[in-house]
Amino acid sequence: MSIRVEGTLHYAGAGMPNTKPIWGRIATLGALGFMALASYGFVRPAVESMFLGSYGSAYLPYVWIAVGGAVLLVVAVYNHFATTTHPAILFGAATVVSALSLVALLVARHAGVRGADFVLYIWKDVYIVVLVEVFWTYANMIVPVKTARWLYGGFLLCGTVGSVAAELTVGVIAERWGTMTALTMVLPLFVVLAVVCGFAARAFPIEEVPEKREAKPGVLSAFSVLRSSRYVMILLALVAVVQVAITLVDYQFNHEVAEAFSDQDRRTQVIGQIYATINIAAFALQLGCGLILRYVGVPITLLALPVILGATVLVGMVSPRFLTTAIAKVVSKAFDYSLFRAAKEILYIPLTTDEKTRGKAVVDIFGYRVAKAGASLLILVVLGAGTYGVGPAILVCAVIWFALTRILVQKHVKLTVDMSDAPR
Repeated sequence: MSIRVEGTLHYAGAGMPNTKPIWGRIATLGALGFMALASYGFVRPAVESMFLGSYGSAYLPYVWIAVGGAVLLVVAVYNHFATTTHPAILFGAATVVSALSLVALLVARHAGVRGADFVLYIWKDVYIVVLVEVFWTYANMIVPVKTARWLYGGFLLCGTVGSVAAELTVGVIAERWGTMTALTMVLPLFVVLAVVCGFAARAFPIEEVPEKREAKPGVLSAFSVLRSSRYVMILLALVAVVQVAITLVDYQFNHEVAEAFSDQDRRTQVIGQIYATINIAAFALQLGCGLILRYVGVPITLLALPVILGATVLVGMVSPRFLTTAIAKVVSKAFDYSLFRAAKEILYIPLTTDEKTRGKAVVDIFGYRVAKAGASLLILVVLGAGTYGVGPAILVCAVIWFALTRILVQKHVKLTVDMSDAPR
């Protein structure tokens, strides 16, 4: 099947659009997505296993709250550059900072510094969300809605292939040479990722003049987008509720895996296998993403997801054990990495550049991780009634998720119609 890519590059609220072919940018985005998610495939199982070995699942709510605080600072830094910097340069800079931070934390851990595993977990959650959001900001600037329905599934596939390859590899390395060795394997990948970003910045320069602002973009200016855009505000609420639900599922899984597997290296292997299963399931969904979004439609797809997750959680509540908890985690993450991600990103395309950059940073960097902090506070309250209280809390989130989605898709349909009716 031949897919025609339409549209031009609109960047940073600039003047005339860049009309050069975008296939080179598309291929570069695919490579960046592959390597970014492959890096996380090495990092996530190793860091989570090390954290559970040092602190246990009881400390997860506290580290998630700490992540929420750390990401507030990251949003301030990110928004300082987001509207005026080439996405490839921003991507490369974030990669270099991530690599240097990891080296410093590994040295601290080797030296026996207390709290190193705690900070490593914070680093894990922050670095990947920045890389992923820079990636999607770039994509949303160059891909129109009609093409995105087909192309975004392909981008997700690139990331999934990278994740699965790394997650299957990390278990083998951890079993033979240890978890620390498995984690250090990400450093060469960071180097290659930074090199590709440098190539992209030189090969695909942004010709437009960056938009000038009277005030430096930061957290307060980013939140001003929420005040002026109800659409972005609802997006933030939706992302927050979805991430609270997924975080609650994640907590259940981490509690069960810590109970079932006491050996750190074996636990790393099992976590890697679960995430590989998640990505294989996501891969299958991504293969059909174009067809689903084209023929089922973005609105119905988004509305179906909370219903499916709620049904899965109900099954787990009837039969609570490691297997059912693992299935709920696979379902929640697989949808998050495939249909929800692709459909949600399409919701940004009709928006202004300001909403796609500063507004998106608040929604998808701040919102994602601060929602984890909110979920952590909820977990601390729910656990007062025992772990069985987590399931009902997820179901409540699913209901709110469905209600917010209904409001949002109605607004998206109207915006898309207005765009198609606008004079060209």
